Amino acid sequence: MLPFAAYQKYGIEEKVIQFRSDCMRSTLPKNAEIFNCPTKVADWAHLQKLDAVIMAAPPVGFWDDLILDLESSLAARGIGIIKRRHWWDAHFYPAAGAGFFKYKKLIPSALDKLVDKQTNP
Repeated sequence: MLPFAAYQKYGIEEKVIQFRSDCMRSTLPKNAEIFNCPTKVADWAHLQKLDAVIMAAPPVGFWDDLILDLESSLAARGIGIIKRRHWWDAHFYPAAGAGFFKYKKLIPSALDKLVDKQTNP
């Protein structure tokens, strides 16, 4: 979803919006629609007869309000939402706003987890 109204509300530059749009376009099938609001996502999910929509859980930002709107729009159609976060997001997020050195200290343990996940899938 590319929430243009939220992007504008929070002052996200047009170049950034275009970059995000181009990234999505380059990976989606040519005829795929990119939704610009929660209601359109919910309408699509309803047409697809989905029980739930799975999404990556953004940790912060303007997404908080949008996710509430999306949850409400989906719930009105009897559709749930499942939010997932990668382990590395949970691992690094607490240090992400504290400068590079605190963040850097977490890299070795993250690499250990990666190696462990590769050797013990």
